Amino acid sequence: MKNRILSLMLLVLPLVSLFAQVPPPPTQGEDAGGPGVPDTPIDQYVFALLLIGITFALYVVLSKRKMAKS
Repeated sequence: MKNRILSLMLLVLPLVSLFAQVPPPPTQGEDAGGPGVPDTPIDQYVFALLLIGITFALYVVLSKRKMAKS
């Protein structure tokens, strides 16, 4: 029974995206997407994301070492 439900979900869920509407392109402003302008400005919080990534990596490495010693 679970296999049938899983199979049905895997066949039906990708079809949901077919009903999505495409948003109209922006006409003015900083999101207009001119040449050389990135669509998503992720350069605003790069340092914060980098700091979070390094902190998480250190946490994982230190917890693995602690588990190996036990």
